[in-house]
Amino acid sequence: MTHKRLIGHITLAIIIFYTAITALHWLMIIGLLGWMIFFVATSRNSWCVAFRQTTWLSYPALLLLVFIAAIGFKSMFLCLYKIPSSSMEQTIKPGDIVWVNKMVYGPRLPTSPYDIPWVNVLFWLANRHDSAKTQITWPYRRLKGFSKMKVGDIFVFEHPDLGENFIKRCMGAPGDTLQLIDARVFINHKPVANPPRAQFYSRIEMDTTVRTPNPSLTKMLKKEWMNFQPHQHCYAGIMLTENQRDQLRQHPQVSRVSFETRSADTIWLVYPFIRELNWDIDNYGPVVIPCNGLRMKLDAITFALYQSIIRKYEGHDFYTKDNLYYLDGQPITHYEFSHDYCFAMGDNRHDSNDSRYFGFVPMKLVVGKATATVYSPNSEDIQ
Repeated sequence: MTHKRLIGHITLAIIIFYTAITALHWLMIIGLLGWMIFFVATSRNSWCVAFRQTTWLSYPALLLLVFIAAIGFKSMFLCLYKIPSSSMEQTIKPGDIVWVNKMVYGPRLPTSPYDIPWVNVLFWLANRHDSAKTQITWPYRRLKGFSKMKVGDIFVFEHPDLGENFIKRCMGAPGDTLQLIDARVFINHKPVANPPRAQFYSRIEMDTTVRTPNPSLTKMLKKEWMNFQPHQHCYAGIMLTENQRDQLRQHPQVSRVSFETRSADTIWLVYPFIRELNWDIDNYGPVVIPCNGLRMKLDAITFALYQSIIRKYEGHDFYTKDNLYYLDGQPITHYEFSHDYCFAMGDNRHDSNDSRYFGFVPMKLVVGKATATVYSPNSEDIQ
């Protein structure tokens, strides 16, 4: 056995052993298949040599293997995602391309042929209408991953209402209690540090002895933060990170810099759209993030918070009548969840369409964790 073949066998053996002890059985099976293919491609066994020399058989098998490997890689391991909006600035910006690792939370198996890369093209060509996508549906299943969703993870998911892929940061994992007080996030009643590049709407007040902003200051602001707009009375409204705020406080012509919390919006109500709660994007909750096995007592607030996901993702006919709550026609006082959910928020805290507006994100819609920046104008990795 050559040195290269020995290294290949040892590497595959380590992968198989690791997946076996971590109970990642699906990855162990892929490792075994990889070892078998490697053996056939390198072995001097007469049967393997004969197969490799039979070109009419080995070439089509190779092409089929490459096609299956390409489908499997994109479906089970990694994919690329281009950032479409500014909701995660300054962490990642529009136009950035990030790696999405599907193995972290476990690969989500396809729910229809339209979820299988390249195969879906054949189905679109055969059916040629949008409704065809719902003709064949398989139950949701997710294979075991390396870890669970955690607060601080940046992840890609399908928007619960729009169906488009979004990218946000997890600010509430399954089972957590989340609350926002003056834009500060509390998880399980403990404060959570803001991401390093999270930005907030801020007010900059200039030196009152100067009627207009100093040209050097205006130039600096426009160079660093392009959305700077001077207003009357020598102040400016701008989106700032904590580090940028601290830098501006050192400027001799800046008298005050402060984050401005947003008051309740009379037009765009936050989820669950109850005016009496008086919640807004900076003062929200407390709210419990549902998880598998969580038993919840039902009242007017919990019904408003969870009714949509119980109907849409838990698969029940859930309604209220005469101050009573009914599940599939039967009166109940408590409900036990059967799926996991999370709470997503953008790092651009005052300009993000996230869970504060559309509610909880079911894990069944999570594509994977964004782990690295492949391309960025600033060449900066995700933090």
